[in-house]
Formats: sequence, C-alpha cells, structure tokens
Amino acid sequence: MSADDNRAPARHGARERQEQSAAAPSPFPPIADYAFLSNCHTGALVAPDGAIDWLCVPRFDAPSVFGSLLDREAGSFRFGPFGINHPVTRIYEPGTNVLVTTWKTSSGWILVRDALTVGPRDH
Repeated sequence: MSADDNRAPARHGARERQEQSAAAPSPFPPIADYAFLSNCHTGALVAPDGAIDWLCVPRFDAPSVFGSLLDREAGSFRFGPFGINHPVTRIYEPGTNVLVTTWKTSSGWILVRDALTVGPRDH
C-alpha cells in the first residue's frame, strides 16, 4: 500500500467533488439536441423537452436569465403539457427562426411556437 492510498479525498469548498461516472447518465442533453432562437441581439437555447435552458438579455454578452444549460438549478422556462417531456415533433417553420413544438396529450394536441422578436434597432 502506498502513502497515496491513505490520503483523505480532496475537498473543494464545503462539499466533496463528485466525479461524473461514465456509467451514470448525464443530467444534461447533448448540445446538438438544443434548438437555437435569435433576434440578432441575443439568443436562446431550447432543450428537447421544450424548456428554454439558456437565455441572455438584452445581448449575447449580458448575464444569463436562464442558465440550466450549465447548472440544473440555474433556472429555465418551459411552456408545455405537464408530465409529458417528449414532444411529437420540433421543427422550424420554413423560412423562419420560429421553433414549432407539437405535443400529443390524452385530450388533444398542443402546438407551441417559440421565437425571439426583432424590435426597433437602437443606434
């Protein structure tokens, strides 16, 4: 047994650092599964379940309003049916940057359109 085997685990702040196991699934979707919305001033990333996981306003370099893309406790916004996390389809309306998400529920269909509007240009 080497001297290194007797050391206590390294501590970072008040909590122990937990390594991500290759066997454990990540709580984060792959970045390729996100949809992108923009209004030429800022952008938003929409997760596969319809939640806006990243948004900075009013510009790309502003602090994030929703940041669960990086930290699951950093906030998100979702408009969709409760308890259904997998939409039937997610497409951009042809020729636009409008994301259309379609959900099938027990009582019918829900269609959600996400977009960032382009307003008057300052300066």
